[in-house]
Amino acid sequence: MIKNIVVVGGGFAGYFTALTVHDIFYKWYTNFNITVIESSKLGTIGVGESTAQNVPSSLATLGIDPYQFMKESKATFKMSARFDNWNYEGEQYHHPLIPVSNLIELNVKFDRQAKPVVIDPYIQKGLDIIYMQGTNKEWAEIGFDNLIKANKVPFRATGNEKKPYEIINLTTSDNSRQHTSMESILGFHMDANLSAQFLQKKCKQRGITIIDGKVGDWTLDSDTGYLNEVVTDQGDKIQGDFFFDCTGFRRLIIGDIFKEKWIDWSHEIPQNNVSIINGGVKYKEGEGPELFTKLDAQKHGWMFKIPLQHRIGSGYVYSDKFVDKETIHKEQIEHWNAQGYDVEIGKQLSWSAGKYERSLVKNCLAVGLSEGFVDALDGNALILSLSLLQEFAPMFDRHMIFDSIDYKDYNKKALDAYEHTKNYIYFAHLQKREDSEYWKFFKEDKNIPEWLQEKLWLWAHRPPRGHEELTQNHRPFGIGSFCTVGMKSGLSGGHVSKRDLIEMDLEKEGKMVYDICQEVKNQIIEHSVDHKDILEWINTRTDYLS
Repeated sequence: MIKNIVVVGGGFAGYFTALTVHDIFYKWYTNFNITVIESSKLGTIGVGESTAQNVPSSLATLGIDPYQFMKESKATFKMSARFDNWNYEGEQYHHPLIPVSNLIELNVKFDRQAKPVVIDPYIQKGLDIIYMQGTNKEWAEIGFDNLIKANKVPFRATGNEKKPYEIINLTTSDNSRQHTSMESILGFHMDANLSAQFLQKKCKQRGITIIDGKVGDWTLDSDTGYLNEVVTDQGDKIQGDFFFDCTGFRRLIIGDIFKEKWIDWSHEIPQNNVSIINGGVKYKEGEGPELFTKLDAQKHGWMFKIPLQHRIGSGYVYSDKFVDKETIHKEQIEHWNAQGYDVEIGKQLSWSAGKYERSLVKNCLAVGLSEGFVDALDGNALILSLSLLQEFAPMFDRHMIFDSIDYKDYNKKALDAYEHTKNYIYFAHLQKREDSEYWKFFKEDKNIPEWLQEKLWLWAHRPPRGHEELTQNHRPFGIGSFCTVGMKSGLSGGHVSKRDLIEMDLEKEGKMVYDICQEVKNQIIEHSVDHKDILEWINTRTDYLS
């Protein structure tokens, strides 16, 4: 029987895990203890994090006010990731959290034999061909891209002094209601350090014990091999029935203690370093946060630029197989100086792409960086952590049977989620740029993952389709992600077959989609509020959930 739960490691992953477990046990049990062990000497990377919709929704599920979180973590809203220069210099395109086609796909119902009309994102290509004569311009004008460019969020002014703003809900012409809550269409850009501090405070409020220390020793059960106790460098002995490894790249429990098998993907994903700007990039006068993460391709890799309220978190991702760090640092400083910013190089973080064969081993679950890491592209590490925690939560209870069928099922899903992420990241690098050894690496057939090789052959002949199971709950990048990136690079959606057009009745569907897009424009875009106004409102609020 599980009574004592120990989370080794803090940061966002550790404290969020502790709060999730508390939420699970609090509903059913009264006699349990949760302890988080974190060393204040280690700290967090602290560059800022780019997230997806699952962060606001996960916070709300735990009874944490997302707006209060934004205020205390200096967070901003995120509606997309913008790819800059990945095909050629000067090119830009958005990967929205929820494209128009996805908005329609969710819940909107049409009077068509009382069944939902499900429109996969790839069909947009067909709609362009048969309804809009091959142009995407009109879609950009009536879709969420227009909202992002205007730096507006889907809130409307109410005229009510007590509640001046509210999220806009889309009502379709047939009066069906589309769920457009903050949790469904908006993610966050958040300060990693401040986020962890906020969650730590929430842990203390809910009776979770916090111990400052670093685990230096441990005791295993001689019969089962389960972890019984950990000992900190301060001499604290903490017994546990179940442990969570949130030690990041240290991977203390899953790696050092249980010595789980590591699956190395560095032969497919060569990037293994990030050079971080110390303290982030300070805004110039008159500047402010945008609604998207910038993924800015450079000669030897790419930069992330994450706009927080008070700074831009930034780092340069590269592979030391192709270039030395001195060259990267020089290129980094020159890049920012050319735009009028003074910056200095801070931390250097290194890793090897891969994952442990199992994340759930004996009486321990590895969460976040502890279980694996591929690449920093579009905040996938945090997205993976939360989605897999959501998969684990239903099976975790006081009477958990170790090494059960549930273990096998969870480990299968976790490995699949990381492999799928690896394939997407490789796919995103298959764009036209090849001005260095880094970019040329991804164009070599021998380096392309087998799964992706098969898909590339299929998608050269027809677009991605929904039945290919590209989208599953535990996978952070679905069919919409592959289509958005693939269409811009010519890797998918290049040919819509006659069968696709006939079976999907695209001309008819095209008009439906167009009409709905017009409603999105009329109801959301034209009535939305500036990002900065919403942030000011959030920062002055006092009526947060307790």
